[in-house]
Formats: sequence, C-alpha cells, structure tokens
Amino acid sequence: APVADGPVWMHLQTALWPDRLPRERQQLRLLFRMASHHVEDEGADNDLTVTLGTELGLTLSEHWAPLQVHRYSPRALRLVLFTQYWLMNRRSDCRVCIPTSWTPVGVEKASIPFGKTNCSRSSLTLQQYDSNSVGMVSEKLVKQGRIRIGLCDQRFNANGEALVPATGSFRIDQPTVGLVTAKRTQQNPVQRCFGYKVRPAAFPFYRTLVVEVVRRYTLLNHKQHMLLSWECDVKLAPLQLEVGQSVAFDPQGQALQIALSGSPPISCSSEKPSFQRRAKTLELPTCPEKGLANGSHERRSVTWADAPSPCSLPIQWPKIEHQWHSFSAPMSLIVEGSRNRFQVMHQVDLSCFTSPEACSYAHLARPEPLVGPPEPPTAHGRAWCLTAIDTLVEHSSVTVRFAEPVRPQFRIVNRTGRVLGLCQDCDNAPGLELPPECKISFCWFHPDGPQRLKLRLGHNEHSYEVGLVQQHMPNLCCERQSAAPSGWLGEEFCVQTKVIKGSREVHVFPFCRLTNFKDEPLLIRSAQTRSEIVVPAGGSVCLQPDSRTSQRLFIQIASLVQDQHQGDGSTFTSWSQPIQVTMALAGHRGFLRHMKRGASATTSVFDVTMVDVKRDHISEFVRIELKQYVPSRSPYFLENRSSFECSVGQLGEDNEGLTLELPPGERLPFLPFGGLGLAGAGASFQILFSATDASNSQAIETVLDIECPQSLPVGPVHVQVLKER
Repeated sequence: APVADGPVWMHLQTALWPDRLPRERQQLRLLFRMASHHVEDEGADNDLTVTLGTELGLTLSEHWAPLQVHRYSPRALRLVLFTQYWLMNRRSDCRVCIPTSWTPVGVEKASIPFGKTNCSRSSLTLQQYDSNSVGMVSEKLVKQGRIRIGLCDQRFNANGEALVPATGSFRIDQPTVGLVTAKRTQQNPVQRCFGYKVRPAAFPFYRTLVVEVVRRYTLLNHKQHMLLSWECDVKLAPLQLEVGQSVAFDPQGQALQIALSGSPPISCSSEKPSFQRRAKTLELPTCPEKGLANGSHERRSVTWADAPSPCSLPIQWPKIEHQWHSFSAPMSLIVEGSRNRFQVMHQVDLSCFTSPEACSYAHLARPEPLVGPPEPPTAHGRAWCLTAIDTLVEHSSVTVRFAEPVRPQFRIVNRTGRVLGLCQDCDNAPGLELPPECKISFCWFHPDGPQRLKLRLGHNEHSYEVGLVQQHMPNLCCERQSAAPSGWLGEEFCVQTKVIKGSREVHVFPFCRLTNFKDEPLLIRSAQTRSEIVVPAGGSVCLQPDSRTSQRLFIQIASLVQDQHQGDGSTFTSWSQPIQVTMALAGHRGFLRHMKRGASATTSVFDVTMVDVKRDHISEFVRIELKQYVPSRSPYFLENRSSFECSVGQLGEDNEGLTLELPPGERLPFLPFGGLGLAGAGASFQILFSATDASNSQAIETVLDIECPQSLPVGPVHVQVLKER
C-alpha cells in the first residue's frame, strides 16, 4: 500500500493474553487493521499480521525484582514493528519511482505505465520519491527480492497512456552495491546512470535494508580554467565545466570514455554551440531502415507530462568532427579498485584563465629555460596543458576530479645544443619541439597506450622506455650540422631517466661539451683518430669518446688562423700537447700551448689557452671551457732571489720553448702545459730545476715536485716550495 504523508493509525484486532504468551506459546501472531477502513473492506489487503518472537537481553531491572517472586519471567516479549525496505533518493536532479506489483515480473521493458489504469480504483501505479528524500518501500513492490527504478521527470504520453523510462531490475534483499542504467530509447532521449547500495539501517533499525540511489558519475573541475568533457562514442555537444563546478554526468554511450579540452574545438569555434543545455540536445541512435514510432525519419514529437505545452525535439546530428585536435585521448571511466590517478594532456585556451597568476601555476607543455625564471605567459593563443585526474570509487558512486598536478609526470631536458623533437610512440600523439638548454613538462597522451617516448634529432629518431630509472640504450645519434672535411661526422647523446624532486626527468646530453670562450676560432682534433672540427668564437661542440667502451677523450687544439710555411712552401698546423679528459678530472684546470703564427723557433708566436674541466650540475656530463690565459690565473709563481742563473722545464718535453730561463732577481709565472689535475688533493707535478754557477759554468740539475711544499739545497742554491694560495 502507498505510504501516506502523515502517520498511519492501526487497531489491534485480536485479544492479547500476556499470561499465556511466555508459558504456553499459544498466541504467536497479532492482527492489526488500519483505522480508516470499514468493515466491508475486510480482506482487501489492509490488514497487518505481526509474528511474535522472543528476544534475549530484556532482563527486568532491580526495581521489578519483587515481582519475580510471583513467578514472572525475567525475560519479556518485545513487539517491534518495522518495514523491510527503505529507499533514499540522493540524486538532486531527478525524481524516481518504483512500479507496483501488477507490473509483469521478469519483463524488462524500457518504459513502464504511469497513471490510472483502473477507473474503479483510484490507486497510482508508481510510488514516487522526490529528490534528496527518503521513504518506505512497500513489500508489494518487491518481487523475488528485485525492484526497478523509473524516471518521473522524463515521463511522456504515447497513445493516450503515460509512460516513464525504467532501469533494469536489481536485487535489494541483501547488502550489495552496483550500477543500473535507464537506457536511451526512441521515447527516452536522455540516458540515466544510477549507483545503488543496499545496507542495513543503523541500530536499532538494523532489521531494515536501506536502498540508497545515487548518481553514478560526478565530475569536479578544480582547475583554474574552464573544461570541456566530450563523450567519445556519441555525437553530442561537450559538457562544459566551469571553475570549481560539480556536475552530474550521465554517459549516453556504451564505451564510457570521455576526452578533455580547455578550449572549444576548432570545427565548432565559429558556430559557438551552447554547452550548458547538453541534455536538451541529445540525439537518438536512430535506425533508418526501421523508422520511428510515427513513421518520420526527420522529426519526433514527444509530449512531456511535466511540460506546460508539447514541444518537438528534432533529430539531427550536430556538425561535430570525430577527431578534435584540441581534446585529449579518450580515457575510460571504468575503475579497477577504489582509486585511480593519472595525468592527461590536452590543449587549453590561455584566455580562459581567471588570472595571470593562475596561468603561471598551470603545468603547460611549453619550453622553459633551465636557468632563470620562465617567460611570462601570454594572454592569447593555445597551448598543451597537463591535467591530473583522480578517480575515487566510494560505494556505488564514482567521482572524477580534474585538478592541477602537484608535479608533472615527466620533465624532458634538452642538453644537445639542437632542437629536440619528442612525442609518445603511438598514433595521433601530438609532437612537441624543445629548444636547446630548455625543459618541458610532459605526460603520456594515451595513458593506456605504449609508454615509450620517441626522440628525434634531425632525420634520426628512436623510441625509449623512459619510465625506467636508468640510462637507456642505444645512444641517440645524429649528423653533425657543420664540420671540417676530416671532422667528426656524427654526434651521440645519452638518454637517461632520473628522479628529481619526486618527478622523473629525462635528460638528453652529450658525453662532453667543449665551449670556446676566446675571441678567435679554434681547431679541435682527436689525438687518437685525428678527426678535426672547428669551434667558432663563443660557440660550442659536443664530443664523444672514440670508442664506446671507453670513458676517456684525448684532444688537441690549434689556432685556426696560422701563417706557418715549411721550406718547400707547404703549410702545416702546429698542435698543442694532447690532453686527457674524464669525469674524474672535473674541477681541475690545465694549460695548452700552441703556435699562433710563425714557422721557426725564433720567429714563432705562441698562445696559451686555459682549459677548465667541470661537471655539469644538471645533467652530470663533462664540460670543457677554453679561455684566454690570464697571468693571475697561473697556478705557479717562480722567483729567483739568488745570484745564480736558473732554469725550469717540464719533464718529457724536449721543446726549448717549454724551458723557462730565470736570471737573478726575475719573478714570473710558470704554466704546466698539457696536464690536468694540478689542483686536486694528492696531485703531483714534477719539473726539472737547473742552477748554473757563473764562476765555473757548471750546471746542477734536480727533479722537484712543486705540488709538495718542501725546502731542500740544490748545490749552492737553496730551493723552497711554499703553498701560499
């Protein structure tokens, strides 16, 4: 029977024999009858039969202890009246109803009658529940432990009969959770998805099962700009989500996939469709060969019961492209487990941000310099944006939250000195370009696709599984942009994934980068393969070892502008001493001496180049800086305070230009050419010291380690090595 708005008064029709209940157990059932019914309505299903039972735990208190002397039982029979089911409609956007018992059981029709079907009896065929309301469910509406849910706000008239769309039947006779859908049909243009949960009521109403009906999907926009949610397998207008808005989402297709965008699609930008009235513009999956109910393929007339006047809904497909370049890849709303977190990439209109500060906080897939503040965002145009999606399943309700990610899934760092192309190695993934010495935020365009990153330099490209924190093989190779005829023909770059500040960073860097800070171009040569390359003033080149199994690099330098001629008229290049470069020598300094012009020892002019070896603090590769020699940067200073002629030279070198003459009273700096590691702990550098007596022209020589502070006599001269700086 339907539940009235007020209380229901009922009379006890049978006599109650309290002295016979606990002992003889003869009276087990009581009969109640509604007070408003008359005698002629007996047997009209208006009676309520209650079965009595014994419940433990109702012991009389101490105040009634004297009554126990008269053999009253310490246990009592408690009469509890309860309903089997309650239904809570937690949806705020629609009313629901339940069909009565005369509806055929087991017939899963898409719609059920609504209204009077028998003129002799004024009883409604549906029990309605308003939005955010709770009410009892008559047991006559439950057949075999199952019920169906109808949509009161979408009822319509057809052939003089009121019908409402209905969901499939589901069980409510035991605690459970699930999903039920009122599908789209010719009479129901809007599909509704419900989540339901059956649970016992709170104590002391634990005998009642509460059926909670909620909306299945809820979309939350916690970003600083507007979002568009497009359902992929139906041709419908996107659902617009304003900043901070919470919207109920009812999928109209079967795939349960949506795509995101922060800007209107290009194909519809001129039409400016209204996304707010998405439910009013839903089209139907028509079948031309079958036709519609009224025989027309162009228009269908529906009379809504709640509308003041009939309205016609045209059936026409909106002019929307299947592939929108501004939207993200389709993502599924089906969640395995209770929570799912991932990131997607889509385009955003920069003019949609609420403020410039909000745009600066967004993770845009645009290049940013490695050093210094990023460029201020512009207020126009489009850019690829990263959005964090947090899907939470609570009982039978799914909440999908869109927010700014705390940190990007990846950061791509370009240290190659060239423009780096990157994209996910899958179909329809957008390609991005990263300038040199820049970084960019990145995430997978297809979260469920192959998680491999394709990198491109010039015409060469390779795919890497950058999700693994390691150095990836093989190296990324490309042709050198400009080189001498006998120079290095190719470049190789390492690809390595690191974890920095909770985010994975993919660094593309060389083994060594050589930068020329001098005012003139220099010629660089490999001491092993004799490969040459020109480094312009202020320019840089990337070098790699001659062997892939070696981590050492031997180079020589020479002046590019030389006037050196041999006796036969041919020219030649004067190279410096070879220098060895490894990562272990980072932080050290050396000096290279090379000829600048001239052809003989008397007319040649030599130049000194200072070599600084450093470790890059971002990508951890070797950096070589060639600078002009400054006397104040000399590591050694020699001073002759004696009256003897002295000279200092390097061991293993027979070039007289490397021997320094030191007359009495002379003070000058001394440069060790061709060596590194002179300033490190435990370093050693040996020289050949010679002192000549002017009286007998006899020279006394000895080998000194000028890295070790010491004091010792060398013939008539006392030599002292001091470490002052």
